Formats: sequence, structure tokens, C-alpha cells
Amino acid sequence: MSTELTGEDVLARIRADRGHYPEVFEVAARFDPQALLDFHAGYRHAMGPGTSLSEPVRQLVLLALDAAAHFHRGCRFHMLEALRAGVEPEEIVETLRLTGLTGGYHVPLVAYPLLAEALAEFEAERPPGS
Repeated sequence: MSTELTGEDVLARIRADRGHYPEVFEVAARFDPQALLDFHAGYRHAMGPGTSLSEPVRQLVLLALDAAAHFHRGCRFHMLEALRAGVEPEEIVETLRLTGLTGGYHVPLVAYPLLAEALAEFEAERPPGS
């Protein structure tokens, strides 16, 4: 009997820890559940208790890193997480502008459509009248 975690086990663990995860994790869990679990452990270590940075600041830092690396799925994910953590859209724009100082102006140009998508999803999540 195998004691290895299945992809479904890994996704269940991530869902329990985070409450949700990006869609791409479902594909990763199918092909390499152990690598996804290892990634999640690193994420939990960086984002877990004991950090001196607030959740909004951590999400903006992760957004900047993903934007600089041209990781569009990560950008959109961290934009949405930042909005959920109370970050204003203008703060996301400022983060992209600062990232563009080193990555080039194409960084925010590529990211602005992702922000529009994240804002639409965030607004759709909110209860009516809020």
C-alpha cells in the first residue's frame, strides 16, 4: 500500500490551509503532486505566522516579483489576494509602476489587463450592496 499523497490529497491540504488555490494547481497536482506540496510548504513558511509584514504588503511584494518574472498567472492571483486583503487598486498600480522601473514599462502594460480581470472577479465575489 502506497503512503504517497495523491494530487487530490495535496489539493485538499492546500484548500484547508489557504481556503482556495489557483486553477493551475489542479494541473500541477495531476502531474507532480510532490512538487506542488513542496511549493506549498515554502509558501506557508513565507506567508505563515512570525512574519513582520502585513498580509497586504506580502501580497504586493509577491505581485511585484511575479510581474518582474512575467508570471501572469501569479500576477493575477496575487492581485486578487491583495484586493481580498484590503489593498486598493491604486496601490496595485503603484506596485506595477515601481516594478516597471527595473523590468521596463512593458511590465505594467502587460499587467493592467490582468488587474482588470482581478477587479472584475473581486467585485463579483462581493455580496450585493457592499
